[in-house]
Amino acid sequence: MALSMQDAGYKVIVLTNTLANKAYYNKTTGQYAYKNIEYRSYYKPNLSRFKRIINRYDIKQILKSTLKPTERKNVCLIVSSYKNYSIILRLFSKRYKLPELVDVTEWHSSFQFNFGRFNLKYLLHDLKNRFLIPKAKNVICVSKYLENYYKLRKCNTFYLPPPIVINDYLPHTLPHLPPVTFFYAGSIQKKDFIEIALAGFAMLNKAEKEKIKIIIAGCDKETLKEQLPNGKKLINNLGNILSVVGRISKDEVEQYLSKSHFLFLLRPVARYSKAGFPSKIPEALASGVPVIVNLTSDLGNFIFEFKNGIIVNKLAAKEFAIAVRKALGLTEEKFTTMSNNAHLSAKENFDYTNYNQTMEKYLNDILSA
Repeated sequence: MALSMQDAGYKVIVLTNTLANKAYYNKTTGQYAYKNIEYRSYYKPNLSRFKRIINRYDIKQILKSTLKPTERKNVCLIVSSYKNYSIILRLFSKRYKLPELVDVTEWHSSFQFNFGRFNLKYLLHDLKNRFLIPKAKNVICVSKYLENYYKLRKCNTFYLPPPIVINDYLPHTLPHLPPVTFFYAGSIQKKDFIEIALAGFAMLNKAEKEKIKIIIAGCDKETLKEQLPNGKKLINNLGNILSVVGRISKDEVEQYLSKSHFLFLLRPVARYSKAGFPSKIPEALASGVPVIVNLTSDLGNFIFEFKNGIIVNKLAAKEFAIAVRKALGLTEEKFTTMSNNAHLSAKENFDYTNYNQTMEKYLNDILSA
């Protein structure tokens, strides 16, 4: 998004409440920058919980500590993630007559929280999405579900599925078949239903299991055993064909993707899966990795059977096993075609440059209103 804004002719400065990424540091300028977009941190270590909250939301102090006086005078638009958007930011923008733009990428379901809809974090999150964010008027939506909701709230919306920089991804190495390597990276909390996938793998017969390799990144085996209801049984069943590599960096994820045949991802049909859009999908496709998914969010507009993915018809282990068997039936020639199609679909649908012209018009309309 920031790159599209920059290409539209605007100077973009990203203010972050995290430690600056050392990879972005330019010794010559003394600045942290990615493709000419400067990152400035207002992070303060060793703060109490209350002071951390103040530091995160005190927009006046944030701008004062990160921007020069001349830069503050030239601010024409405040863009906020949905997490950082607050009543304080709303009042600040209104006082100084600055237009606001909120980037909304999630709307959680209550079952993802302890005590469900009675959880305070969930209530605040839900109220923000329902009532506060529409006050901003301008909303970037990661899914059609969100776009339709905010349009009904009379917001000026912009549909933007997770953008990528296509040239940043490693080319696929096209490893020989078999074994067929299936890869997953992410959280195994109440978001991705990895247990169903593992149960599907476990349903394969001995000969089929000898033709596959499963790699899971993001946790260790003990965590899998503890957090999945049948984790211990499934891990024992899969044996040596399952590798659990723990938490790894983004660069390491890309290395694994470049050597994998499929990324797999299963989610239930729920509000959070309709409202969100799994960023894993564009990243895998950009790496030339077809995906095995059930169709949630807007995936049905981008993933097609035997073109750049394999569709799991229902959220069930049996259906996932069927999809895996389809993958096992592929020839190397067919897989190469699917890999090429995956990369092409990422380039045509998710590379940020596809949105430059419409983003420029959208921003110009906001600022001229």
